[in-house]
Amino acid sequence: MKILVVGNRIPWPIKDGGAMASYQLLKGYAEAGAEVCFLALNTRKHYLPEAEIQTAFPFCEVLPIDHDANLSAWNALRNLLSTRSYFLARYRNQKALHALLEKAEWADWVQVEGLYSMPLAWQLKQLKPSVRLVYRAHNVEYQIWSRLAHSGIAWFKKFYLMIQTRRLRAEEEKAWKQVDALLPISQSDAEAMGRVSPHVPIHPLLPGMNVRLLNPVQIAPDSVCHLGSMEWLANKEAVAWFLQWVWPKVLAERPQAQFHLAGKGLSKTDPAYFQMGVINHGEVDSSDEFLRHHGLLVVPLRAGSGIRMKTLEALSLGVPVISTSIGAQGLSVVADKEICIADEPALMASRILELMENRKKAIELAENGRIAVAERYQLGPNIQSAINFLSALG
Repeated sequence: MKILVVGNRIPWPIKDGGAMASYQLLKGYAEAGAEVCFLALNTRKHYLPEAEIQTAFPFCEVLPIDHDANLSAWNALRNLLSTRSYFLARYRNQKALHALLEKAEWADWVQVEGLYSMPLAWQLKQLKPSVRLVYRAHNVEYQIWSRLAHSGIAWFKKFYLMIQTRRLRAEEEKAWKQVDALLPISQSDAEAMGRVSPHVPIHPLLPGMNVRLLNPVQIAPDSVCHLGSMEWLANKEAVAWFLQWVWPKVLAERPQAQFHLAGKGLSKTDPAYFQMGVINHGEVDSSDEFLRHHGLLVVPLRAGSGIRMKTLEALSLGVPVISTSIGAQGLSVVADKEICIADEPALMASRILELMENRKKAIELAENGRIAVAERYQLGPNIQSAINFLSALG
């Protein structure tokens, strides 16, 4: 099978969940025997030189297209006069469209990697109606922005996000209806898409983790951590909520406790994190090493969709995870057996304190989570299942 994957960024280096999911998919397809070409916008924000691209992606052909998708206050305001989503409009590129048109004839399927790649795919489909599009959804995007719009943000930002969320939802649901197949990242996302586009074939393509047979993680005492891209507004809002409402309750009971914070785009000198017990690591070279040495992982998300790849990574390593319901959304794990779920500040603080004090329970939770990932999130079988699904469609 020949698969042309279209992306709105080059997923390297792997320092966030989106990059991890996309890189896994490309490599997984290649290892399953598919011929893979990856056409991606090489954005200013995530720019990667040609030599590094070839080193990072030896398993597939990569066609990078230079593009500036940076946010502009003027363009964001001017967008209010149109009916399109500003979030998507930033990813139109004529050079990329021409490259797509040239390469599309080669492919059995053109796979759209995430919603922000859809503007190019729509133009391609208009010019070449015979092209078969499969949309691989990392999440239900409008759900994230809707939840952010209803969080505690300034009134103008809330007003703007509500407008953009309505537009984004309309364009996202249009995408679900107009493609030839859907590959959502979780079963819950598949159900949401199926309600809107019941006639489009859907197959959940769950991500995969390499669950290593490591010695049990030595859970650091009195330690909790958060790992996630701080370029993503939902993560920044989640950490701010945790530090305001949860962390003081933990410190009141265990003043020696430490909160270790790391992630892409995080500055070690950010004054927002100059707080009692908070240790800001900035960006780290190895997420594995960070997770294995800093105790419990907390996922305090209040806006999100899809699957949190860093949560899966922690579970695969045998690290105990405490998450909100939204942070665990889409994961096939059992609450209070394989992961702790806590939505209210007092409950989250009590769960953290309980696992800090009861190491036996923390280790049991971690081992159950690791087994769950090993059973349900194996990349090879999940990728092969998706290839079989596409092959069956002809």
